[in-house]
Amino acid sequence: MRILLLLPALILGALASSGQIKNPEAPETRSCATHEKHVQMMGMDASYAKRQSDLEAHTASFVQSREELRASGAQLQPVVITIPVVFHVVYANETENISDAQLIEQLQVLNEDFRRTNADQDEIWPQAADTEIEFCLATRDPNGAPSNGILRVPTSSGSFGTSDNVKFTSAGGSDAWPTEDYMNFWVCNLGGGLLGYAQFPGGNPATDGIVCGYQFVGIDGPGSGAYNLGRTATHEVGHWLNLRHIWGDGGCGADDFVADTPESDGANYGCALGHVSCSTEDMVQNYMDYSDDGCMNVFSLGQADRMQALLAPGGARASIQSSNGCLPAVPDFDLDAAIISINEPSGFSCDTEVTPSLTLFNYGGLDLTSVTISYAVDGGTEQTYSWTGALAFGESEDIVFPTLTPGDGAHSFTATVSNPNGGSDENASNDSGSSDFNLDSSGVDVVMTLNLDSYPGETSWELTNANGDAVWSGGPYGSGGTQVETSCVGDGCYTLTVYDSFGDGMCCAYGNGGYEFSQNGVILASGGDFGSSESNEVCVGDIVLGCTDSGACNYNPDAVADDDTCDFSCFGCLDSSFCNYNPDATVDDGSCADVDICGVCAGDGSSCTGCTDSTACNYNPNATIDDVSCVYPPVGGICDCFTDLSITESLSGGAAGTLVTFTGTGEVEGLDIALDFTGSAGSWSADMLIVINSPNGECIEFGGFSAAVTAGCTDLGNYTLWPEDWTSGLDGTYAASLDLTGSGLTGDGEWSIQLINGYASSGSVTYVADITVHEVCIGGVIDGCTDSASCNYNPDATIDDGSCADLDLCGVCAGDNSTCGGCTDSTACNFDPVVVIDDGSCLTLDQCGVCGGDDSSCGGCTDSTACNYDPSAILDDGSCLSDGLPFSLTLNLDNYPGETTWALMDTAGTILASGGPYTEIAGTVTENFCAGDGCYSFNIYDSFGDGICCSFGSGDYALTVDGTLVASGAEFGEGESTSFCAGESYGCTDASACNYDEDAINDSGSCDYSCLGCTDPLSCNYDADATIDDGSCIADGTPITVSITTDLYPGEITWTLNDSLGNAVSSGGPYTSSGSTIDELVCAPEGCYTFTIYDSFGDGIYAPGGYTVLVDSVVIGSGGDFGDTESLDFCTDNLNFGCTDTEACNYDDQAGIDNGTCEYGCFGCTLEAACNYNADATEDDGSCLFNDQCGVCGGDDSTCSGCTNPDACNYSPDATLDDGSCILDGLNFTMTVVLDQYPYEFNWTLSNGDAILAESPDYSGQSGTVTTVFCLPEGCYDLTVNDTFGDGICCAWGEGSYTLEVDGVVMASGGEFDFTETQSFCTGDPGDIPGCTDSEACNYNALATLDDGSCTYAESGLDCDGNCLNDADDDGICDEDEVIETSFVQLGYDVVGQNTVNGMTTYRVWAEFSDPTEQLVAIYGFDSVPLSVNTTTEFYQNPLGGALASSINPLLLPVDSLLAFDSWLTVGGEDNSADVNTIGLDFGPFEGEGGAVVADDVNGGSVFIYPDLEPAAFPDDNGHVLIAQLTTDGEVSLTVNLQSRTSDGENPQINQQSLVFQEVYACFGDLNTDGIIGIGDLLMMLGEFGCPEDCSHDMNGDGGVTTSDMLIMLSLFGTDCP
Repeated sequence: MRILLLLPALILGALASSGQIKNPEAPETRSCATHEKHVQMMGMDASYAKRQSDLEAHTASFVQSREELRASGAQLQPVVITIPVVFHVVYANETENISDAQLIEQLQVLNEDFRRTNADQDEIWPQAADTEIEFCLATRDPNGAPSNGILRVPTSSGSFGTSDNVKFTSAGGSDAWPTEDYMNFWVCNLGGGLLGYAQFPGGNPATDGIVCGYQFVGIDGPGSGAYNLGRTATHEVGHWLNLRHIWGDGGCGADDFVADTPESDGANYGCALGHVSCSTEDMVQNYMDYSDDGCMNVFSLGQADRMQALLAPGGARASIQSSNGCLPAVPDFDLDAAIISINEPSGFSCDTEVTPSLTLFNYGGLDLTSVTISYAVDGGTEQTYSWTGALAFGESEDIVFPTLTPGDGAHSFTATVSNPNGGSDENASNDSGSSDFNLDSSGVDVVMTLNLDSYPGETSWELTNANGDAVWSGGPYGSGGTQVETSCVGDGCYTLTVYDSFGDGMCCAYGNGGYEFSQNGVILASGGDFGSSESNEVCVGDIVLGCTDSGACNYNPDAVADDDTCDFSCFGCLDSSFCNYNPDATVDDGSCADVDICGVCAGDGSSCTGCTDSTACNYNPNATIDDVSCVYPPVGGICDCFTDLSITESLSGGAAGTLVTFTGTGEVEGLDIALDFTGSAGSWSADMLIVINSPNGECIEFGGFSAAVTAGCTDLGNYTLWPEDWTSGLDGTYAASLDLTGSGLTGDGEWSIQLINGYASSGSVTYVADITVHEVCIGGVIDGCTDSASCNYNPDATIDDGSCADLDLCGVCAGDNSTCGGCTDSTACNFDPVVVIDDGSCLTLDQCGVCGGDDSSCGGCTDSTACNYDPSAILDDGSCLSDGLPFSLTLNLDNYPGETTWALMDTAGTILASGGPYTEIAGTVTENFCAGDGCYSFNIYDSFGDGICCSFGSGDYALTVDGTLVASGAEFGEGESTSFCAGESYGCTDASACNYDEDAINDSGSCDYSCLGCTDPLSCNYDADATIDDGSCIADGTPITVSITTDLYPGEITWTLNDSLGNAVSSGGPYTSSGSTIDELVCAPEGCYTFTIYDSFGDGIYAPGGYTVLVDSVVIGSGGDFGDTESLDFCTDNLNFGCTDTEACNYDDQAGIDNGTCEYGCFGCTLEAACNYNADATEDDGSCLFNDQCGVCGGDDSTCSGCTNPDACNYSPDATLDDGSCILDGLNFTMTVVLDQYPYEFNWTLSNGDAILAESPDYSGQSGTVTTVFCLPEGCYDLTVNDTFGDGICCAWGEGSYTLEVDGVVMASGGEFDFTETQSFCTGDPGDIPGCTDSEACNYNALATLDDGSCTYAESGLDCDGNCLNDADDDGICDEDEVIETSFVQLGYDVVGQNTVNGMTTYRVWAEFSDPTEQLVAIYGFDSVPLSVNTTTEFYQNPLGGALASSINPLLLPVDSLLAFDSWLTVGGEDNSADVNTIGLDFGPFEGEGGAVVADDVNGGSVFIYPDLEPAAFPDDNGHVLIAQLTTDGEVSLTVNLQSRTSDGENPQINQQSLVFQEVYACFGDLNTDGIIGIGDLLMMLGEFGCPEDCSHDMNGDGGVTTSDMLIMLSLFGTDCP
């Protein structure tokens, strides 16, 4: 139910948000919506209700166990559980964007309240307890990145109320962090006077956590009023940890599930100490009441147990114990790049291409500057992408790849990251990611249009395919109005489901919302007036629609979806003799009928039958035949069977009205009500709860929101039972009708009706109700016997019920003579001497001695020679089988014997014997039966489908006939069948079989050939088990054994053995058993073979699996670690290993198996005159080369060829051979191209309109700048540039460009285009010459008269050719970019002492190096890398000291001992024995006022030593070099730059190293910080005596200084502080 009292405030909040920001007014009373959210979820989510039930069962068991332990005297060991907290501050203005300090205050309040360290605790309640629960601010996010635990999210929402929109980014809020690791704490403007709400455990993880109004977070928030101490959060966290309101959200008797909290009849407000309700004093100080913050101070021991149950193993929040949310985010590896998500492609798309993207994350301790990303679609050719950038630990970046065109169909995109910073990734577990997606270029565009109601955050929807997979979804929404969403889906039929989380649809209680789903303007589904959800079947695209009912006349077997056109008009009665004969029918549907007694065709006689007595209540004037159904009114009663009542009640929340009674008889079938309703804000008419009590003590109730169920009553449902059209205004008259036919409430006598205000939290409500109860008649109808001659005559009966009876022969009224009847024959076996009437029941003994028996109990086969002889039989029943066979079935059952049955059937399918199901778990059952000679099938079944082995036990079965096994097994699915023949005429009729039976007439299919084989022990395939030689011996064959040990995927493994001609000799696999060894023998003639093994997945055979090939028991090859395939060549007549390649230098003609040792270094050119003569070569391989005219070995004269005419425009001064290419009187054309990352996509041509005169080289594999020079005469030309991908050469994948110059004049340039671009120009003197006119530019054109904006400039530190301007060591790396290795580790500090000077703390700051030979020489700073040493208060400066350590004279310490705590900077040394120097630093503020040291101008400043002259500047045993001593009571922050000197003379610089720290000295009561609480402190406090508020020496936290503070100070007097 909605909390209507919020609406006015929500509206006002929305209006206020558009104008001046004002501090809100404090609410008059506390309001929490947790219980209402709980009731809402209980009514809408059955799984939530089930989880609540399980949770309560676990809690009760846990609490009982703890109580029993305490009762036994056991001491429970305290186990403090810390819960990580993440704050989501969702704000619309700066007032709502509360400070970090307020959030830290709130966290402190939670810790004090839950640990019972709160200063305002009292001892009123002895059950007050420390809950042993603490809270910490999250220090890492769900990805493991560092976090401060505070998220700040701006929003456009004026207020959120209880809609949960604040918990969704899509709705203007902030998405929850994983609830198994964090407690989510949302801070926002709730509006409407609502302080907060929480979600009980077991709900939706996406909404799990607590929500508090921003005013009520921390201490003294704006407009917090009496709720100013942060106890709103304490209250809501209690709910989050499964505590209910202390009054149980009901009256007396309502349960908060805690034994040691007293009952209460409702919430307490203000601070009603001593208030009594339910005969006990209310615990108004409990955090779970509605008291003011200043009144709350206690959780009870029972509440602590209940919360601990939630966090214990098995509890709903037990996972929080293993959360690392408050551990520092520390990298586990230096290099650890990860793919944390594949963003695209995913899902379904109608596009023909995809643009992949993923999120790269740095889990490593080193900054991530480069990685290689390999990606592919469907396992195809991998593409690589080289990423560069800068990601610190915990940072991420989304990376977008070039567009791919994989085509229509289902695909998989995979990506892997490697080579972080050019090294090896130390954690491969997070390097890969994948995403499935589907493309259909012929898909259908669809539109979802939503007109949202007043609660858009409740609306969501999804479109699912036939498999139930969501292909499109939306919501919840952050704002109302109309939302139009479009997408593309494939042809097919789908289910569109629209949800409303509150359960009232989109229309019409809170706005006239609705939705439409359409294709090409055609609406396929629409709606809005529903409850929790509504589903529609929709078909889109080119789908065949039609009638899908196979029983219809127009059934369409090709239709995939029904279009409601099914026609059944062809069915009817075809027999013209019947009254409903249908001459148009073509199919008889069995409906032919006759005329009934009323003359109605196919009638049931009801149209003319009924009560014909006009005096009866149910007289039917239309009836012509009386059916004896007349009903008459009771004496003094009326015929109408209903009861009218009028009730007026004024009821407070949860209160019950008086019982209104009436006398009647009948069964309740319905109720009508007309209600004049006047209620307080927050009440609905549907909150009225009605209880109806029947005369027999049963009762039903319905309606209401949160009132408790009446004891013993059947609850038919809460307020949702009322009709949806019940208007929910604040006043007026409403009507409703309910169908109560299923209630089963019946009785005769006094009934009663009671009204209850079913909203426990509402104010007073007045109900004026007119109620009609149907089928309960006023007065009484007495049924009975009206015949005075009968023995059961009822003189009070008004209607004869047909029960009149006479006395039987035994004198019993309505008796059946049984009380004195029986067998009176003394010779009968059941003679009864007591009875007086013989009832014909006398019996005689049968031949088995059974009274009244049929001889069956001792019947059977008495022939001992028969197969089915029964030794216990006395009478032969003719069942003997003289020629039958004895069958014996032995069943070893598994753990589920009830699943096993069996049957033996003959060839006609007749079941001759059967058994099961059984009850003996893992037992053995033997079944014996007989059958004659013949053929049978034995069938065994398992109803679960898993056989009797081996998933749930090791069962098996065996069936023998006359001792011969005919069927057996164990592993099967639903069943298996075995056919066989048995008997004297059946047997094996094959004379070649091992078990040939010469007497057999019919073959039984049992022939056994296992005795056949090769019996020659000298043969390759000798079979030691064979007793009959089958002629298969291979005398001259060679045994080749292939041994396969399978891995976990045996079905991937196959192999072949081929001879030298490629003919298949043998093969094996795929296999079915994993981890098994299979030896396969192949007997082959002497010769050469190739063994090839395959793995269909391409990953070889995982260890310890593998293969081994043996010839004559000699291992000639083995392996397993291969990809798709691996081959082995060998000859059986030569098992020697060596090089078998005749082309190799070390060819071994004795080797039959190549062992990979072949060498080829002996080949080369042996001619000494050749330019590539190889003195080491012994075999000439024809590779000799000679110098060409240019002196190039093997050259073609091209390296020195060219134009040798200096007058030609293409004259080449390096050419010594003229190649006839000179162009005289031509112009010099220079085409300069700066390539992008995809150079192979780019090309260009230069033409004159008739022909292409010049064109680009192939840029594939090239990078950087490529220049092409050529000559052409004056004229007009077209330069055309092309990019095959269509993205030009700038700027998506690099800053590419092109420039065409003619004799130094730029004629064309560019880079940003799509597929092609053409520029036309003419050489000569066309007027102004365009170009770069800036002489400072790299492409300055001295001939240009018109600047065309094409000027380019060198990058900082480089010349126009990209060379360093400063490169002292000439290594190609600019001095500014030189990176010198250093062993620097970190900055750190030690605490010298606390309260050293006036409560201050003294620190020593040091730099840590891992190399003891690396010396620190300077700390420095200037404008680009500033230095600062600062504190939030001031540094202590002793007048005898100075700014540097070298100013400290130890001899002066006796003069002033505080000199030891002076603040100074240094490099290593700590007194004047150190040679520490400074330059450029202004120490005036530092020495004068204890201010900061700063160096941030262009000149900079430094503290330094002379290298190698200061021993203290080398690292000590801890690797530390001292850089400062600082004494302050504030927070220290410093940022420094360091220069050191390594042992090899290098001087690395370590820039911008920062450190922030503070160790607070705290000793309660030590006001003057002298280390002891004494007279000085007391005098300081008394100096403020009478101060009313905000007093600096307040001791008890009430703001003022009074006698209470003095008493506290006296109790501490004389205490030494640590």
